[in-house]
Order: sequence, then structure tokens, then C-alpha cells
Amino acid sequence: MTLEVILAGFIVGIMIGISGMGGGSLITPMMIFVLNVPPLTAVGTDLLLGAITKTVGATQHYRLGNVDLKVIKTLLTGSIPGAISGLLFLRILPHINFYSVDKLIKQLLGVILLLVAVGLLYPSIWEHIEKLKNSKSESTQKRIVQIFSYVVGFFVAITSIGSGSLFVPFLLTFYPTSITQVVGTDVFHGAILSLVASSGHIVNGDINFLLLTNLMIGSLPGVVLGAKLNNLLPKRLIQLLLAFMLTVSGLKLL
Repeated sequence: MTLEVILAGFIVGIMIGISGMGGGSLITPMMIFVLNVPPLTAVGTDLLLGAITKTVGATQHYRLGNVDLKVIKTLLTGSIPGAISGLLFLRILPHINFYSVDKLIKQLLGVILLLVAVGLLYPSIWEHIEKLKNSKSESTQKRIVQIFSYVVGFFVAITSIGSGSLFVPFLLTFYPTSITQVVGTDVFHGAILSLVASSGHIVNGDINFLLLTNLMIGSLPGVVLGAKLNNLLPKRLIQLLLAFMLTVSGLKLL
């Protein structure tokens, strides 16, 4: 089982390095489908993995001056309450006795994976958000960012997906700046959000630490190799292949 997990982590790491896609969109479905990990454990474990890896990246981006702390403050005022709400929802749901937690996580995962796939296939969809931004005052724009951050934070705590795959195109739309600045800001924000969300899952006992360790052993060299392969493949081909994978995974989860 250990070798299987390391190999799976390595393959997913290559895909992350090639595509730049957040680990949650790839690692969580892989844990559920390939390794038969319970959905709640898969989400908690992936969030802690993301918190660790993103903290390393966030530190580097901060040193390089790629982090906009003002934007991060606005994002966190929405995403942290959203993540806490998501964690509380997961705690309350088992006591309601009308819906399985694992079933809910799988279905939400499926929906979000399909949304991410649509974003990859039709990147022009974000132009509608840009029109919304341009038609609103600065204070209203800030409120829109906070609401969006709250919703994404809520679903990140429940599914582990969204802190990168949804925030990057949103930031590019609302805060048009260099891609380096956007990525640095997103990674820094994602590290804090993942840390908060994973802390709740640690308290709830949703983390498989042996699985986490083996995934890190495999995924870290995989990411390095994938990053080197990135320039060898056409970007649109990568997007289409990734969108296909996410669509298949999303439909299987529904």
C-alpha cells in the first residue's frame, strides 16, 4: 500500500507540475478513486498536505515581493469565516441524520470539478465577472470579493478544492496585475486558508498522517519533474487533457 501511495502521489505531482492546477483538484479524487480513502479523510489529508506545501511556496513568494498583503486581507475577511462555517457544517451534518457526510462531499467534489473543467475549456467565462467588476463602485467590488471568498472558503473546508483553481482566475479579473503577483498572492492566501481548514479536520480526527507522509514523498519530486516537462507540451493541450480528466472524475462523483 505504501509503494502504491507514493507512486500515485508521484503521478499526480507530475500533473500538478505540468498544469499548475491546485493539488485538491487532482489529489483528492485520486485518493477516493484509486486508494479507496473515505471522502472525509481524503479532504482533511489533502488540506493539511496543501497547508504544508503552500507554506513553503508562500514563504518564497513573500521574500521575492510577490505578495499583495492588502488583497490578502480582503480575501481572508471572507474565506476564513467561510472555512469555519464549512467545518461547523461538517460537524452538524451527522446529527441531522438525513444526509451522509461522505455522500455530500463526493457530490460537491463532482460539482466543483465540473466547474473547474468548464473554466479551463471556456476561459472567456471570466469576462462576465470583469464586466461586473467594471460596473460597480470600489466598495461594492470589495464586498463582491468578500462574498466570493466566503463561498470558496466554505467549499474548500468541505472539499479541499478551490483555493487555487478558483481564486487565480478570479484574482486575475479583479486585480489585474502581473501573473507572478497573482500567483504569489494566491499561494500565500491559500496557505493560510488551508491551515485554518486543515486545523478543523485535525481536531475532528479526519487526517491520515501515514497517507499524508507517503503522498508528500511521491508528489514533491513529481511536481519538480512536471514543472520541467511543462515547456515541452502545448498549453492548450494540457488544459484540454486536464479538463477531460476533471470532467470524468466529476461525473463519477455525482
